[in-house]
Amino acid sequence: MLLRYIIILSFFFTALFANSQAQRPQYIFYTDEQIWLAYNLQYRATDKWGYSLDINHRRGAFINNHFQSLGRFGINYYQSPSLTLSAGYAFMVPGRDDSRRIRFEHRLWQQLLFADKNDNRDIFFRFRLEERKFLYNYFREDGFYIRMRFAFSWHKHLSKKLDFILQEEIMFQFGYYLRNISPIDFQQNRIQAGLKFNFTDQINLNIAYMHILQYRNTAWDYNSNHALHIIINHNLDHRNAKKNTEHSDSNK
Repeated sequence: MLLRYIIILSFFFTALFANSQAQRPQYIFYTDEQIWLAYNLQYRATDKWGYSLDINHRRGAFINNHFQSLGRFGINYYQSPSLTLSAGYAFMVPGRDDSRRIRFEHRLWQQLLFADKNDNRDIFFRFRLEERKFLYNYFREDGFYIRMRFAFSWHKHLSKKLDFILQEEIMFQFGYYLRNISPIDFQQNRIQAGLKFNFTDQINLNIAYMHILQYRNTAWDYNSNHALHIIINHNLDHRNAKKNTEHSDSNK
């Protein structure tokens, strides 16, 4: 029931933003074709604790330009089979277009992940809060932002080895820049559709098309980017290894 209310609330925020934009001036869109590559590791150490690590490399002009690289680490607390709490740190290195201004970004993050699974489909809702500190190349320039991310993901089981995935994530941001406080603004929306190939219980591969609509923090300018999103997911469970070891020892 709680998951249902959260999903409805996320769609409400999306509709609210769309309505607030209706009377604004003419938008300007900048487009790019990109490829996003990622490796995600989930390690379950005990019934309650584990950690996560993901490494991301993103290219612009499809593969020609370095767009962004990001590493993220977190500690997971498994409150129940349907609720996971996480917190961690991320480090971002910008690509060529942004590196003239931004050297890199430090990011703290906290997350709630709700899961509802059955034999036909899996549903996930994720709320992530990020505290983003940018380090610039110019002494007078500074910036600190808080970003709120709402993600909804639906996985339809087509077979034991194949899932269809549909996901949307909307982000809002506020903070300060050049010592000026900014209001809460729409920052980005990502929507993607694709397939997940379940090779083993530990490893699967996501291949999806993703559209990214991103505010450029300038007038009414937006990025409207098309991306091929490829993710290797690696799930390790130390509890299973421990059970296998105990079973082996009992047979000696």
